[in-house]
Amino acid sequence: MSEQSQDAAAEQAEEAQQEAADQADQPAPEDSHETPDTDWKAEARKWEDRSKSNHKDLADTKAKLDAVLTALGLGDNTPDDPAKAAEQYKTQAQTAEQKLAVFTATPAGVDAHALLDSQAFLGSLADVPADKLADHITAYAEANPRFKLAPANAGARDAAQRGSTPAAQKSMDDWLRGK
Repeated sequence: MSEQSQDAAAEQAEEAQQEAADQADQPAPEDSHETPDTDWKAEARKWEDRSKSNHKDLADTKAKLDAVLTALGLGDNTPDDPAKAAEQYKTQAQTAEQKLAVFTATPAGVDAHALLDSQAFLGSLADVPADKLADHITAYAEANPRFKLAPANAGARDAAQRGSTPAAQKSMDDWLRGK
């Protein structure tokens, strides 16, 4: 080996020894749990306080989320009391039955959807017996014409069935000849 390569190898060995000595002289980090003088009770209190803070933050976030979901109509709106829940479901079932009865009893020419959207109409159903529902709907639509459906416009086929024929259209030849 040449003298230059021996000198370079010696310098590298000295640098490696110096780095090892510098690392040994550095103090251990304060967060390390391996030091013998760690106060474990203080560490436990610190983490317990952090946990309590996280639970408070979680409760606040849940409350905000529930408020937003309720405002959007997506929240859990089931009552806690079984009696209240039974009453709520009974009311919903009666409303569904009433809407179905209106749909089935609505005669042709009356808009059932518009009737069911009308609070005044729904209020008038309270004392109407089921066998008189169709008559009530017809009378209500006569009194309030906005609930009647507009008749469909008659087409050419319908006019031909009634005996009148639509005017014949000009052919291209007639148009070019000016007829």
